[in-house]
Amino acid sequence: MSPDELAAELGISPKTLRAWLRRNFPRPVDEKNSSWHLTAEHIAAARAWRERGRRQALRIKAPRSSSLNAAPPVDAVPPVATGQMEIGWDTRLERSFREQGFRGFVALGGAVADRRAFLVAHAQDLVNPGVYAVFAPTDWIPTWNTDGPLANVINPWSLTQLRPRWIEDVELIYIGCAGATTSSRSLHKRISDLLKHAAGQTSTSGPHKGGERLWQCVGWESFKLAWKGTGPYPEPHDLEVAIGRRFERLAGQLPFANVRL
Repeated sequence: MSPDELAAELGISPKTLRAWLRRNFPRPVDEKNSSWHLTAEHIAAARAWRERGRRQALRIKAPRSSSLNAAPPVDAVPPVATGQMEIGWDTRLERSFREQGFRGFVALGGAVADRRAFLVAHAQDLVNPGVYAVFAPTDWIPTWNTDGPLANVINPWSLTQLRPRWIEDVELIYIGCAGATTSSRSLHKRISDLLKHAAGQTSTSGPHKGGERLWQCVGWESFKLAWKGTGPYPEPHDLEVAIGRRFERLAGQLPFANVRL
């Protein structure tokens, strides 16, 4: 069986399968960049991996339309009280956020490298409170930086803490909001803090300690940043919590870099 055939059986892309194979079945240097010759061990392990993922997703029953291969529904129920908004779309996937009106989807590396230019270019989008999200490509190979002091991580985690947090085959890895209180800070201010923190402009208290796990990811520069403006508090907080809780129902835990909502 070829990797393409196995990927089709498992319902994932060949690129995702090959990334998983490289992590779990490292090959000698002289075999890199060559075709995979799948053994019975490879196939059995891949099938078991996908079955574990399916069981995890079903741990809390979700609607059929939440399948990774199904088009996410767009129905949403208006909030009835702070933190009580409910949504029905698939918050694991970048395409769902695009369909829900999120904007940007810019590379984090470029935004951090030239924060001022980024903020000027997107000033109109960021004037209001709202929600922002970070996505990793599904073929990103989970590798983390835990050696020595990190300028942009105040409280680094160890590998034993990071590994269980990673979820295969999802793209959303962090969700945050500007306007979690009645002060209703703008997206411009909150995202500026996020980018400053990523660049190592930190103190013991911030400016954006939430999501620090992002900066321990090797290659975070290729991750994407997106956002959606809302009205004032409690709208941003309600939407952030709804996205996080929906993700938790579908994936079994909060996004990788979220400790809490």
